[in-house]
Amino acid sequence: MATYGRSYNSVEEMLHRARVFADNLAHINAINANPAYTWSAAVNKLADQTTEEISRLKVHCCLLRNVSFVVLSLILASGLPPWHVPISALSP
Repeated sequence: MATYGRSYNSVEEMLHRARVFADNLAHINAINANPAYTWSAAVNKLADQTTEEISRLKVHCCLLRNVSFVVLSLILASGLPPWHVPISALSP
């Protein structure tokens, strides 16, 4: 939490975010343990967000940056959780 300046409105929200972070970290570790991947995943400022929350963020980002929804659809259809896709991949 301190690394990314996170604060939460309640203990319940903090516990929820901790569970989401733990799930995401397990997924990151599974990716990094798979030798078939030629890239590695890492924790970032979105690691306490659910896939659904990040999907909404990506749509909002696309609307603000005028990025094609076709590009967004291709990224989301890739099978990777949206938080694996760097924001630079959405740049026009």
